[in-house]
Amino acid sequence: MAPAQTMANQLRQRLLPVLHSALSQDQAVKSK
Repeated sequence: MAPAQTMANQLRQRLLPVLHSALSQDQAVKSK
């Protein structure tokens, strides 16, 4: 696997949980 692909996968694994938590917080704020 190319180093760039590995870095992209690592970034995605780090960013996905952050995006999910941000989205859930955003929906929680809107539902109030």
